[in-house]
Amino acid sequence: MLGWNQFFSNFMGLQVTAHIRFKGGAHRTLSLPLPLKSWQRWITPAAVIEEIDALLNHHTVLQIANILNERGAPSGTGRPFNTKMVARLQRNYCLKPRYDRLREAGLLTLQEMADALHVTPTSVKIWNPSRTHPRSRLQRQERVPVRPAGQ
Repeated sequence: MLGWNQFFSNFMGLQVTAHIRFKGGAHRTLSLPLPLKSWQRWITPAAVIEEIDALLNHHTVLQIANILNERGAPSGTGRPFNTKMVARLQRNYCLKPRYDRLREAGLLTLQEMADALHVTPTSVKIWNPSRTHPRSRLQRQERVPVRPAGQ
């Protein structure tokens, strides 16, 4: 006779119960937990997701992948991190993109900075090596946020 806990776990699909009858009349009952689904085996640990979230404030996706690999952080699949994996985790866990974080920090796009200074975007790019207007790296895009000189 099954107890209440055994009945409930069987009913909810948390385990599989197999009644085995051998030759000669011997029998045995096995209760085994259900195996994890493939996506459940590949879940990236929450600590790694939190680390990615913190790293997005100051690093690009490529830099984050390299940092996680250097630290030996485990991915869900056990493979080394790459840019696609970090970007997918960012999207799937609804982490705020780096661009939005830089905009909230008060950085302007190249065009906005050029408009504010009444010059062309090329002039802003030329001024950048002199660190007149420090800029933050955002992948390889032209909409690189630039910090205004007064900040």
